[in-house]
Amino acid sequence: MANWVHLPQELLERISDFCITPDQIRMQYVCKSWRSILKNIIHPELPWLMMLPNNEEDPDSRVFYSLSKKKIHAISLPEIRGKRCCGSFQNGWLVTVDEKLDISLFHPWSRKTVNLPNQSTFAEENYRVGLGPMEEIRDKHIRKVALSDDGSVVVFIYGIGYLGYCRIGDDASTDIDVNSTMEDVIFHKGQFYSLTKRGAICLIHIEDELYPHGVKLTSGIFLSYEHYGYLVPDILTDRMFVITREVEELHKYPPQKTMHFDIFGVNLEDGAHNRELKKLTKVESLGDRALFLGCNSPIVVLASQFPGLKGNHIYFTDNMVERHYGSPYGCCDSDMQVMELVLKR
Repeated sequence: MANWVHLPQELLERISDFCITPDQIRMQYVCKSWRSILKNIIHPELPWLMMLPNNEEDPDSRVFYSLSKKKIHAISLPEIRGKRCCGSFQNGWLVTVDEKLDISLFHPWSRKTVNLPNQSTFAEENYRVGLGPMEEIRDKHIRKVALSDDGSVVVFIYGIGYLGYCRIGDDASTDIDVNSTMEDVIFHKGQFYSLTKRGAICLIHIEDELYPHGVKLTSGIFLSYEHYGYLVPDILTDRMFVITREVEELHKYPPQKTMHFDIFGVNLEDGAHNRELKKLTKVESLGDRALFLGCNSPIVVLASQFPGLKGNHIYFTDNMVERHYGSPYGCCDSDMQVMELVLKR
């Protein structure tokens, strides 16, 4: 039998050309020889979109859409059957929650699962009692998640905007004192940052486990009920972008349709940690940048490096899908035709 380790390079590269990206990645882990050959030939791809489970014949299958290749891929992932994906990161990890409120990190290509503390460990006094079952469930949901680069710390926004964290292996989560409701959270250059509902950026300190807290770095901008906010680090400068998404309710009961985005920027590297609050300033254009926003960690790329992608565009998904899924009106921001929006203001 032929030794697969010594497969000719030309043939191995040819086989790789016929594989989708996850399989190309798996091929690199077969042996050192394959990895040395294949590590430089995987072409950069735009993010894959993870669709809602909708295949009753195969409930283990999850559907992904490749923006680069404009192809739909159905991948069997029985490990997350019946679970909700409430976050994703550029290193491939997904955050999932099941009906028992068990939280996990799951990597779809390596199939590795890391268990996190159950949502029952969240501070009970922060659970607002709603008017009905749907209100109560919505208030307990994880809304946004950030993961440290080494994968050891998870910070999450839950409920109506409370902030908590855990380290891998913890039995319970710990709340973070920020004295405000939160809209977004990210990990950037070794630090966690959060965005308040009032549009201010905070630096999160969890190194002091006796008093994990947030420190406000900027003044705020107005975020009303009709606005959602995102924190996005720039890839070309030291700026941090604050993106606001304005929505309009189409009916007495949501869904909401996105109307437009506004962009603000601030340089946090220059005096980021002094006591004087920095001011967010309006940004009129993203130039060649293209942004991807949703429940995922934010992604910024240069459109000129990806054929078919447009600069000064925001590509987004509906991050209120749980609220809209049971609505008779559906999700107005879920169709592919409205996933991109030109910044005209």
